[in-house]
Amino acid sequence: MKKLTGIRELLKSVLLAALFLLTIGLTLRALISDPAMLSTPAMAWAAPLRWIWGFPQQPPEVTVALETTFEPATRPVSVALRAKGVMLGASADAAGIGAFQRLLQPTLREALGTAGSPVQITREQWLKALAGPGAYIEYDLALPLDVLAAWISTDYAGGATAGRLLLSQTGGGVALLYEDAQNGLLYRCDTAAAAAWPDWDELPDAKPCFFAFEQPDQYPTVPSDAFLMADAPVLPSAAATTVDATLYTAQFLRALEMEQGAHYTEADGTRVYVDSLRACRFSPDGVIDYQTLDEQEMAMFAASDTTAAHVEMARGLLATLSPALGSAEFQLSEVRGQTVFTFSLWLHGAPVFDGSSATVEIENGVIVRADILLRQYTLTDESIPLLPVRQAAALLPAGTLPGVSYAADGGAYKPSWYARRRN
Repeated sequence: MKKLTGIRELLKSVLLAALFLLTIGLTLRALISDPAMLSTPAMAWAAPLRWIWGFPQQPPEVTVALETTFEPATRPVSVALRAKGVMLGASADAAGIGAFQRLLQPTLREALGTAGSPVQITREQWLKALAGPGAYIEYDLALPLDVLAAWISTDYAGGATAGRLLLSQTGGGVALLYEDAQNGLLYRCDTAAAAAWPDWDELPDAKPCFFAFEQPDQYPTVPSDAFLMADAPVLPSAAATTVDATLYTAQFLRALEMEQGAHYTEADGTRVYVDSLRACRFSPDGVIDYQTLDEQEMAMFAASDTTAAHVEMARGLLATLSPALGSAEFQLSEVRGQTVFTFSLWLHGAPVFDGSSATVEIENGVIVRADILLRQYTLTDESIPLLPVRQAAALLPAGTLPGVSYAADGGAYKPSWYARRRN
């Protein structure tokens, strides 16, 4: 009898212990189901346990560096260098364009930092300079040159906005030429920069390129100063998946200096964070919507009012979402005044056309609105050769430029030619 009583007591103790452990487990599960809770020091240790209950893994912490670096918000769509009678360049090639940028950065910095007063030039003078030795840089947007100068740690005294720049060699010096996007006129500035072009062996992946006026019979439908690569690009295809934006609340809100505690969850899983001045929504289908509720109150936190500083604020905010994009990246695609900045997703040096984008509005040095649609892209091993440049140019509407973009094609994203209009 005593033996049976002992067994019953043992079973009772085991059941109580199991119930206690189950209670602890269910409480812990409820806590770690909220990714925001794991960002607090008291709960950080529990992050590895999310996989036990099948929760999506918490993305890695992102350290947002706000110091200015060369080309932090966008890169050119095309870059070329003509020296020793040879012209080589890169287009729709992130790695190739990056190599050109790094080598041309010192000359560009010196040219922008020492540029004199602009003098209007004729189209004939522009074409003549394009045909001579120098470096050509073309962006896919009208870019304030003071913003570009700030990225490369210098100052530009002018107020021009340009999508195309030419560092034209003049003897041993360099002149800065550009097309002003605000009035469509062409200008030249003398500079104190020296013509120090890199050797070709520093650009092993550079390829032959030219301007349309150099082969007018073959490219009659495009603008005469259109930049063209001799070879058609070969780009990889990509796959896309929906991003659960609720996994990125901690980093994003931290960049906004917004508290993570006050929030609620809607029926569709959308998480809404609010405080006395702001509200931010994160949805499971990749949408992030942030807005201030009282802009006048937010104005007291104003930090800066320059376009370059505003762009860096927007870039810093979006950098917290970089892990969600996979192989893609946000690039600045439109600047409206000093307040509204639109970023498009780019993949392997070409824009993605599927609605993925981000618009950030800044007033008096404070982010007052952000509308973002996230998707994650992964490059595949499938290479897609495009039509030859000449055929593509002939098929596109007259007066447009052949550009490369990614668009949905069935279940994949594939590169293709599109009619790009110059900004």
